[in-house]
Amino acid sequence: MFRFSLSIKMLAVGATVMLMAGGVPATALAKTYKIDCTKNGKLQSTINSAVDGDVIEITGICQENIVIRDKRLTLAGASTPGPHGITGTAALTDAVLIENSLGTDIEGLTISNPLSTGVRMLRSDVTMTNCEVSGSGASITGGATGIGVEEFSNFTGTRVRLDGNRIGLRANQSSRALCQACDLNGNTIWAAVSRLNSVVSLLDSEVTGNQGIWSNGHSYIDIDCLSYVSDPDHTCSLDSTGIAGQAFAGSTVGFYESGEFWGRFFAVDRSTVQLLGARQQTALTNSIDDNSSLTVAPGDTGASRLIGTTNVSGFSNALIYDVSTELNGSLNCNAGGDAWVDPAVDLLDPGFSINGCEHAP
Repeated sequence: MFRFSLSIKMLAVGATVMLMAGGVPATALAKTYKIDCTKNGKLQSTINSAVDGDVIEITGICQENIVIRDKRLTLAGASTPGPHGITGTAALTDAVLIENSLGTDIEGLTISNPLSTGVRMLRSDVTMTNCEVSGSGASITGGATGIGVEEFSNFTGTRVRLDGNRIGLRANQSSRALCQACDLNGNTIWAAVSRLNSVVSLLDSEVTGNQGIWSNGHSYIDIDCLSYVSDPDHTCSLDSTGIAGQAFAGSTVGFYESGEFWGRFFAVDRSTVQLLGARQQTALTNSIDDNSSLTVAPGDTGASRLIGTTNVSGFSNALIYDVSTELNGSLNCNAGGDAWVDPAVDLLDPGFSINGCEHAP
């Protein structure tokens, strides 16, 4: 299970590298445009004039919605004191839409999406570095998604902050999103979502807010605090007041070397939750149902912990093993659910109970 999950992530990384490297010729005569939005500079007209490989340097905040289509450009904030970036002004329209672009870079920009999605990519390969994407998460129609990666797109973010959106990061329709040293804070519905055959990995990233990570439709999502450590001072953690992770319809949610995490988890309809070097801190009710599975095991560097009440039902199963794994609370099997618990597992609570599980001690 664990190796299978990592192989999915490796495929995602490989796909991103292939798209970045394949079929994109070098532009010998790249041009740099400088747009000063404090002096009413128009960004979209400059984008329309630019060609593959060109750089557009932005000063100030451009009050407009923009589209990059069928070309690969670099949008970068000026070196002068900022903020520099883009604020969308049209309702229900992406602040930045990138379509059919194999190699667009966005660097050092603040993008605000008070009326819709911040950055949306379709059939594109996009990188973002040192950026912030924010929205008005309290609004039903506003700030819908910070970054939307859709329709066979690939996204790599490094030091990206996603704050105050309804959904921070979303991958959809066979897309891939890797966010490295990112901060997903205060997003009101989910910090990150992976759906319809997509892959999302939050590497060395921090998640706070109401709900954490969610996958649906044969997809994979994880928070991974080991595979990529960009900055030893950057926090990698998951602190959710509600649901830490939820998987539906043949999908997987993974907590890989994430250490202490807050919130409960669910797996439904042939889905999987993996706690690998992850220690649950809140005594809530977890649920594994409808032919789903739970794995609780140590990671490469840390033990795991399962606390509260965990219900395993509907012909689902739980695998809990290794002497360093800790259990505190109750494990209940019913309606065809079962669990195997290593006899060496540390039962922290003397009153811990295992109920109805045929293959548990």
